[in-house]
Amino acid sequence: MELHEKLGSFYLGRGYDADAGEVTDRPTLYDARDLTTHAVCVGMTGSGKTGLCVSLLEEAAIDGVPAIAIDPKGDLGNLLLTFPALRAEDFRPWIDEREAQRKGMSVDDYAANRADLWRNGLAKWGQDGARIQRFRDAVDIAIYTPGSSAGLPLTVLRSFAAPPAELAADTEALRERVATSVSGLLALLDIDADPVRSREHILLSTILDRAWRAGRDMDVAAGTSATATPIATAPSPRPAVAAPADDGLLPQPPPLPAEIIQRYLPVTSSLHEGETLVYRPALAAIGRLHYVRTSAGVDDWVDVSMLADIDGDAPRDPWEDAETLARAEPALARQPDTRGRFTRVPAKAMRAASYRSWSKRFVDHLYRNREVTLLKCADLKRYSKPDEPEREFRIRLRDLLHERRDERVEKLRRKYASKITTLQDRIRRAEARVDREKAQYKQAGFQTAISLGTTVLGVLFGRKKASVGNVGRAATTARGAGRTSRERGDVGRAKENVEALGRRLADLESEVEEEVERVHEDHTVDDLDFEEITLRPTKSHTSVRTLALVWAPYRVGAGGIAEPLFEL
Repeated sequence: MELHEKLGSFYLGRGYDADAGEVTDRPTLYDARDLTTHAVCVGMTGSGKTGLCVSLLEEAAIDGVPAIAIDPKGDLGNLLLTFPALRAEDFRPWIDEREAQRKGMSVDDYAANRADLWRNGLAKWGQDGARIQRFRDAVDIAIYTPGSSAGLPLTVLRSFAAPPAELAADTEALRERVATSVSGLLALLDIDADPVRSREHILLSTILDRAWRAGRDMDVAAGTSATATPIATAPSPRPAVAAPADDGLLPQPPPLPAEIIQRYLPVTSSLHEGETLVYRPALAAIGRLHYVRTSAGVDDWVDVSMLADIDGDAPRDPWEDAETLARAEPALARQPDTRGRFTRVPAKAMRAASYRSWSKRFVDHLYRNREVTLLKCADLKRYSKPDEPEREFRIRLRDLLHERRDERVEKLRRKYASKITTLQDRIRRAEARVDREKAQYKQAGFQTAISLGTTVLGVLFGRKKASVGNVGRAATTARGAGRTSRERGDVGRAKENVEALGRRLADLESEVEEEVERVHEDHTVDDLDFEEITLRPTKSHTSVRTLALVWAPYRVGAGGIAEPLFEL
């Protein structure tokens, strides 16, 4: 693994030697642990602020760190333009034709030019297409454009605009749009609203339904005004007993006791010519389960919804063959499709006492059949959550490993910091000594040259014969030359000391890097072992939130074959 691919170290390029005016070979790595809370990037226009931030985002993505970037200028959108193969045809759709013309090149030639530019530029900094692929594999990029369709739209109030006329004419589709819009709004207000029983959900659904049927958009002001206005609902005429048609179907659902909740599954498909919309009775239940295991740190509540068919006869325990619904809060309508006709309701389903019995059996069914499997990681002493997929559990463990890895790396750095600092100080003192020895050597050489020159000149011009003074000065000059030689030796020895200390520092830094590498190798989530543990819900906390008689829509053709018009 190359140095700049180590987890927790963001590769930002290579160092720059200001004195030499050139880029060095030593990589510049940023410790991810230093990214704690807030940061400010300040610089003149064109100084590289955006490039630095983009590099940090890319390195974080490669390291598995997610990011949300709010970008009013639109500079960061180019993060999506990453092409591992670096082919000209990859760049071709994004080439500005006018820019190519200004360069005196065709669009294809300019695309090839850009591809070569990127390939060569990346290679200059020790990167290639494989590293781009690593980035693409590590991140799922999405651009949200509030109030615009250029990217993924992101707006709340826009969802309250009246739907198109064709959707408003489709009763089932309109009800679904109303239910999801209201549920989303209440969720933003942190209100856990039951679409069937919540007064807030029912009120807002009625307001939206009436406004949208009239083609009116809704906003906060209109919603507040409508909420303050009493909504009068005329009772729908319903005979005490509906007379069946010749085919045995009822034009309306039969009357039920007031304590029995009655709802309707939305129609999700269209009727064909010659087909009849028929509603059949079923039971819908929403239960809440509580999973607890202190040792695993599990204390989770989970909602489950099920649908049991009771058309024809209501079994003693309808939940054995019931189907689990995809949504814990199924979308249920309060009114049926006006085209629908109804089959008869079993006698048991007409009595409130039956629902109390079915509710108890539903609790027992959930307790017996809703055990969950937890994943235990003994190495890290961590457990998955009851509804947590293995992939998300591994991501959570990976983050934990990153934290522990960073802690161990930090301890290593503290362990070696004093040794490295001591060596660096010795190197600085040794380099200073080299400078002093050089200065002394230079001064000694200079003095010896002067002395020698004076002696020679004295012999040649001062006196014709050698004197005692001349001989003495010559001896002094000889001794100066010897001192100069010794000074030169001192310079050499000082340099050798600097080089020896430099080697010791390099060896120590290599030792640190090897220790860090071993830490990285010990903190890989793929090497972890998992053990499966079965966990049952707490019976005393298992409860029924809602139990209702639900009418499921079917289309029946001329041959009498029924097909469901609803989705689970």
